[in-house]
Amino acid sequence: MERTHAAHAFREAAQSLVDLVLTEDMVYFDALPDRVDRELGTPLAGLGSALSEGRELSAILDMARLVEEIADEIRPSLPEDLASAISDMATARRDVD
Repeated sequence: MERTHAAHAFREAAQSLVDLVLTEDMVYFDALPDRVDRELGTPLAGLGSALSEGRELSAILDMARLVEEIADEIRPSLPEDLASAISDMATARRDVD
């Protein structure tokens, strides 16, 4: 896959993940198990900031890797849709790395 297309696909997957969890009303986030919001809240907010601020791709990739690493540690606590969104982002990230 062409790097530019892969980078765009990765950014879209990362934004979809952020949009799933960090909604304006925070209903989804507030409904997460305590361990998930405690462990993933800050890294997801960092990923969202990196995306919204238009940071360089390398910074966004770094934040995505951090989210993935933490998610791997708490995988049994993740709701299925959140685990799927993280997996989709990880797949798209590998096409860029």
